[in-house]
Amino acid sequence: MELISHHQEANNKMNLKTKLSACFAALSLIIILVLSTFSYQALQSRTISSLNTELTTAAHATKKIIGDERHAQLDKANNDYDKISRDLTSFTQASDLDWAYSTVMRNGRVYYTYINQTDDEARSGRYQNWYLEEYKIVPKMLHKAFTTQQVQFEEYQGEYGRYRSIFVPFRTLGGAKPM
Repeated sequence: MELISHHQEANNKMNLKTKLSACFAALSLIIILVLSTFSYQALQSRTISSLNTELTTAAHATKKIIGDERHAQLDKANNDYDKISRDLTSFTQASDLDWAYSTVMRNGRVYYTYINQTDDEARSGRYQNWYLEEYKIVPKMLHKAFTTQQVQFEEYQGEYGRYRSIFVPFRTLGGAKPM
């Protein structure tokens, strides 16, 4: 009888140790999952913040390349499109950006004014002049930036790929509101 009760006591102790070990393992796993989730979210937030800072800097540089008053009078015949397009292309290539461009809104429609060339266009020397061509699939936040005159960020699927973009409203001395 003494052997049996000693054996049962050993089983109970083993069961208790097994149960405690399982609880500690589960608790450890939960803690690891929670910390990993917070770490991922913090990393993602810092990455997006850093990207937004780079995009903001690029938007202001794009404005300087184009010039403060280039949008005051939109003239298809006299707009320096070729030079500005080449300058924007040099900037995007050096900055590892896909696109740098400006737009205007007229009668609720958005039009390109200046845009960089693709790598293929820059290599071949043949490129499309987008000056005052309608922007066909306009990102929602671009419309919102025109409407609110506030900076907007957006991740979207555009005509030429998936992007994270900044839309920065500017105002010329004459009151034009290019983006």
